[in-house]
Amino acid sequence: MKTQNFIRGIVVLLLGTLYLLLSLDYQRGSLRNPGPGLFPVIIALSLIACGGLLMIKAFSRQGRREQLGEMWKGLPLRNLPTAAKVVGGIIVYLLIVTPLGFLLATSLLMVFLAWAMGGSRRVANMIVGLISVGILYWLFWTMMRVPLPQGTLWR
Repeated sequence: MKTQNFIRGIVVLLLGTLYLLLSLDYQRGSLRNPGPGLFPVIIALSLIACGGLLMIKAFSRQGRREQLGEMWKGLPLRNLPTAAKVVGGIIVYLLIVTPLGFLLATSLLMVFLAWAMGGSRRVANMIVGLISVGILYWLFWTMMRVPLPQGTLWR
């Protein structure tokens, strides 16, 4: 069994389940008259299916089934600090995006994530972060007309 694929499958399956539970609050409508919740439900079900298939594929790779307890022996813990930094950065981002606004908070997040994942070129990270945020802002605000947080500190 390929342990990393099995763990990835569990994570995708759990994320799909969480997304499905969160999307059940929206009206789904029908295929002829879709509501705002139809697309999130389709995405959630797709994630659940992909996670399940990944878990099944992990077992079929070597053609034998290992016990569940043996699976956790190969879990790579060396990446845990990086993962914790990324999750922590996203949590902080969720807390600061409303007061600071989308542009500033997302720019800070991009630079932090580049650093957290081992990026050593600070200037290049900042440039890529700013360009990415500019493209995201243009796509969401200008093209799709999705309101983004402007920042409550600046009012």
